[in-house]
Amino acid sequence: MFDLGLLANPTIAATAVAVAAIVVVLVPLLVYLPSYLISVVGLSPGQAGVWLLMLTAPTVFLPSVGSGLARRVSSVPLVAGSVAATGLGALLLVTIGPDSSPPGLLVSLLLTGAGFGLSTGIAVVGALLAALSGGTLAGPGYTTTPHTVCLLLGGFAAAATLGVIVLSRRAVRAAPAGYGA
Repeated sequence: MFDLGLLANPTIAATAVAVAAIVVVLVPLLVYLPSYLISVVGLSPGQAGVWLLMLTAPTVFLPSVGSGLARRVSSVPLVAGSVAATGLGALLLVTIGPDSSPPGLLVSLLLTGAGFGLSTGIAVVGALLAALSGGTLAGPGYTTTPHTVCLLLGGFAAAATLGVIVLSRRAVRAAPAGYGA
């Protein structure tokens, strides 16, 4: 179970909000970017998948770096850096267009993936410390449960919200003349 009392700690609450913010950026990219690359940029599904490796590779390889850093540095600057990297990566994605190329998207996708990957490494250290301390949420391990809950809730909220936006915009364009009048 998730002890809501943990959120009374400002560090835990801030970390939970930060993780949710990162996932709110990452999940829609993973859901909608492939469709955009296929339908607007004109890539094949295989090519779009290869392009997405720029986003997903850091999420796979950087958790170990994040966990190594979490053993040496306070989690506050790590989480703040992860949010900053994700935000900057998302901001740089405003340049995407029909003429986009892998080099043009490289920095934005790597930054976004790196932000998620590093923050996941922080949770891995928390889980390890919790297991080594007899399963209690002690030390940095206290962030594991809120981190996981916020990953799930943030991803769900982002996908659902953007899904509604995309579908509602599509429905407006597909409505016949005089519909709803």
